[in-house]
This record gives sequence, C-alpha cells and structure tokens, in this order.
Amino acid sequence: LDAVPYNDVVGYYQKSKIGLGIFLPIKTHQIILQIKIFEYMNFGLPIVGSNFGHIFEIIEKDKVGIAVNPENPEEIAEALNKLIADENIYYTFSNNGRDAVRKKYRWEYMEEKLVSIYSDMLKEKTDLL
Repeated sequence: LDAVPYNDVVGYYQKSKIGLGIFLPIKTHQIILQIKIFEYMNFGLPIVGSNFGHIFEIIEKDKVGIAVNPENPEEIAEALNKLIADENIYYTFSNNGRDAVRKKYRWEYMEEKLVSIYSDMLKEKTDLL
C-alpha cells in the first residue's frame, strides 16, 4: 500500500490481528521508538518486534509480544504462528498491551516525563553557568 490517510488507519488496525515492529538493526532503529508500537498496544494487537532497542524493552517489560531477530524470516514466521495458534498467549499479550497503554503510556504520563527531562536539562545547563 501507499501511504494510508490518517483517518483510515483505525480501520486497518481493527482488521488486524498482530502488529509488526520488525526493524533492521541500524543505528536509527536502535535509538528511536516508533509510535506504531503504542498504537498496536492500544488496539490490543500483540506485537512481533525486533529483539533490540526500545521496542525490545517494551515487549519484554510489558509482556506485549514476541521479540525476534529481524534478519531471520523463520524466527519471525514462528512467532506469528505461535500467536495465531496459542489463544492464551495471544490474549495475554493483547490485554497486557491495552493495560500498559491505559496505565503507563498515556500522554498525561508521558508529558510528566518529558517535562521532567527538560527541567533536568535546564537545571544542568544553569548549574554549568
């Protein structure tokens, strides 16, 4: 597909069963976290994602999916098949994702963290002056 209009994205999530966060291990992917991961969690989509960086931390910490080697197609396929075949694991990851978004990854909570980071940076800068 080409770029999907923003208003159509929800429809795609509602038709989906699993969220893929498969990113190659390049520097950019090791330091950033795509917002799609939180969108997948919000829609209760278990994630199959790369086994490094921030996506790996969230998958492991919040128990929302399966981390895989992004350069190993067989491992990716196994993870997808496991989620489809095992209803208990699927719904555990699905529910964990929704709970994590509701309790930890809402803008109200993230805003507090962001303000705290900026405050700390400003404090450090003024301490240096």
